[in-house]
Amino acid sequence: MEIFRKATASDCADAFRLVCEIEKKRLPYTEFSTIFRQQLGNKQYFWLVCESKGAVVGFLNLRCEEQLHHCSRIGEILELVVDAAYRNQGIGKQLFDWACQVAREQGCTQVEGVCGQDWEDARQLYETSGMQNTHFKLTMALDDPAEKTEAQAI
Repeated sequence: MEIFRKATASDCADAFRLVCEIEKKRLPYTEFSTIFRQQLGNKQYFWLVCESKGAVVGFLNLRCEEQLHHCSRIGEILELVVDAAYRNQGIGKQLFDWACQVAREQGCTQVEGVCGQDWEDARQLYETSGMQNTHFKLTMALDDPAEKTEAQAI
């Protein structure tokens, strides 16, 4: 049986493990930990984790903020990650539904979800939950990846 609860600082290592898994690389833990703790203390961010048998097997990070191009408050799912061994069991859908509920409670008029182009499971979850692909998100690195000595391919 899964248990869903708000994230705490002690969930950092598990969130790190799951994000590294989905990103297929080892991120710098010190920076990750700093950002994680800052977000936990920021009222714009909402974190939910899913535990199974005492282990964190998934989490969701939602940010709610006013956005000029919408002229309203928007909820953006920044990360929604479920351990590969626990996918396709409804955990992602429950995390998604929680995000929509929190976004409504926070006065958001819309929920957006971000996922990598090769994250088929996440994209499929978003689409079957009623989301539509209405935007393109383009990115460009501004630093030299060789300088990130702690970040390594997994």
